[in-house]
Amino acid sequence: MLSQPDCGWTDFQLEGTKQYSLSDLTDVPMEWLTQAIYGLTNRRPFCVTGFMEPDTLVCVVCDQHCHILYEYDHDRLLPEADLPHEYARVGMEQFCKMLHDDIAHHLEDWTAFDPLLSPSDSKSREYRARKAQLRKKLATLAHLLEERASFTARK
Repeated sequence: MLSQPDCGWTDFQLEGTKQYSLSDLTDVPMEWLTQAIYGLTNRRPFCVTGFMEPDTLVCVVCDQHCHILYEYDHDRLLPEADLPHEYARVGMEQFCKMLHDDIAHHLEDWTAFDPLLSPSDSKSREYRARKAQLRKKLATLAHLLEERASFTARK
């Protein structure tokens, strides 16, 4: 779903959709994990966004599917019919699991996915604090996914 970050960019793609390149001007790991935790905690659809310079990706994650919208920079007005919209059969639980795994597998790179940090800053207090925050969010998301799986299994 999310590629390994490289030079401040990551690619986002769900099965059957286009690939979108997102910049580090959106704090993808922190913001997306926060939204996923909110969605699973409250059993509500949630929205994640990513800045593509100059446009914006908007992904609405619902229980059984995702809607992806491509929001053009406000200076480029397009007819409403030209605004891209994609639909993916990826539900909230699957989206959250992929998000967790993609960030956990490349934690060092996601820690440095901040315009003010780089992997060479790995000994700085800011880097260590950010990494600890990401680990905490990943643990919370993993716990919520386990709870949801056990709740579903009991039904």
